[in-house]
Amino acid sequence: MAKMRRIPSVRRRFGSALLGFARSRSGNVSIIGLAILLTLAAVFSASLDVGVLYTTKRKLQAVADMAVLKAVTDPGRAEDLVADVIAANGLSGDLAGSPQLTWGQFPHSGYTMDTVTSLPIADRFEIGGAEANALQVSIREIPRLYLVNMFFDASVPVVARATSGNFPFTQLSIRSGALAFDSDKATAFNGVLSGLLGTSVALSVLNYDGLAGADIRLIGFLDALAAGTGVTAGDYDAVLQENVTFPEIATAAMTEIGADPDFSGDANAATTALQQLFNDLGTVGPIPLGDVISLDAEKPENAAAARINLLDLFLASSQAANAEHGLTTEVSVPIAGGLVSMRAAVIEPQKFSAIGGVGIRVETSQIRLFLEVEPTQALSLLGVDYGIRIPLLIEGVKGEATVTDLSCPTPLPADASVSVAASSTALQTSVIDIDPTALGELTTPVGQVPEIVSAGGALTVTATGQANFGQTTSNLVFTAPFDDNNYQTISTSDPVANATASLFGSLTYNVTALGIPLVTNAMVVGALSPIVDAVAPDVDALLDDALQAFGISVGNVDVGVPYIRCSNPMLIL
Repeated sequence: MAKMRRIPSVRRRFGSALLGFARSRSGNVSIIGLAILLTLAAVFSASLDVGVLYTTKRKLQAVADMAVLKAVTDPGRAEDLVADVIAANGLSGDLAGSPQLTWGQFPHSGYTMDTVTSLPIADRFEIGGAEANALQVSIREIPRLYLVNMFFDASVPVVARATSGNFPFTQLSIRSGALAFDSDKATAFNGVLSGLLGTSVALSVLNYDGLAGADIRLIGFLDALAAGTGVTAGDYDAVLQENVTFPEIATAAMTEIGADPDFSGDANAATTALQQLFNDLGTVGPIPLGDVISLDAEKPENAAAARINLLDLFLASSQAANAEHGLTTEVSVPIAGGLVSMRAAVIEPQKFSAIGGVGIRVETSQIRLFLEVEPTQALSLLGVDYGIRIPLLIEGVKGEATVTDLSCPTPLPADASVSVAASSTALQTSVIDIDPTALGELTTPVGQVPEIVSAGGALTVTATGQANFGQTTSNLVFTAPFDDNNYQTISTSDPVANATASLFGSLTYNVTALGIPLVTNAMVVGALSPIVDAVAPDVDALLDDALQAFGISVGNVDVGVPYIRCSNPMLIL
């Protein structure tokens, strides 16, 4: 009987088929190729998603940067300005609930622009704050993805955030007041500056008037100076770090006079004076320009409208050339009642102009003068004439001004205000003898009671006296128009108009004859006082002119804010 054949079950047949498929080698290339294609498709889709995210982020960041820079300058219209930038760049209307505008403060309270870098980046911007000066704009968008959305019902938001501060800046200036030159003042100026520079300064009244009446653009002057010194144009920090010479300063100023379409001074008079300085002061220097001008704005090119006075520039540069407290040469200046020998030392040079934000400071010189007054009239006693010599030590304690607040409610300078804390120049005058070579020391030289009359012991008269005029402080507020006439004066309440006369009138005399103190010296003092008092007004006039040559007006300070720029936005985070 034939054996019956068993028919495999479906399960066995399916298993055998799978086993055969697994053992079979035909079609492997196609399968592997399909797997590779599927992998490449996945990688391509993922790359496409990454590219979309990157492109979206980049575009959002650019829009956020533009929007915050525009909006921070005008807080009242900030939201509208951000919306305008978003619409102009073709972004969707809702942007997933954005943009978000957050006002705050930068740097974080308790920090300065220099020290805020010690904080983590996320903590440098302080939300809110008493005086918000910075704006943060966040823009959020959910782009359409490919691989992610093929398998998942999910969204990947892209957020761009930009923070900008509006740091308005201003120009702060300090000066001794408008100068009206005559031959006496020009002589005094030439004497002081000749001694200060160790050479001969021989400017005429017209030369001084030409410099005093000329204001030039600061940035134009620095650009011309950069070209003359080989510094890269526009690198103002590098220019201000240069040690320059008077010929280089004069050449740059003359170049700027010719290039300035708005120059309003007497170009011929100013150029003639500058040429004279070029010729006379070729060997003087170096002059550290940073000691004369402070330009610390983050965008110095925006200070294009700021101007500087040529006389202020010349006087401050002369002091900076003497910045190492060098002793000036002795200068003899005749006065109506006698002769005055004068030496001077610059303890700290004048910084007459600064451009920047809150905290910038300008200051008058801190100087020391030593005058030896010799009246023409002698002291006549009992038919004998005695010469008189009165030594005076003058110490000028600098006046200064500091910007304490800049208010710019709108981008318009007409709506701005600048607050300044200022103090006037203090003056300390003493009748005292010192070693002239110690005049340039940082501390006051040690002095001794002077013999103002000395005749080999037969008759000796000593004199002592001191007069101090205290500083006056004041808080000034400057508003528009911000131009060359925007100055205010603060003055001490002390009567300093006749400083020497006040000092001479209060002198204490001590008279000895043959080394023996006189019980009564009324006769000597009575004969001496009129002679001393008679020269006081002329010494006062000389002292006033000499101090003005250092940018000092006794007991007064003229502070000006001739320029302000309210719209000065910067990306900070």
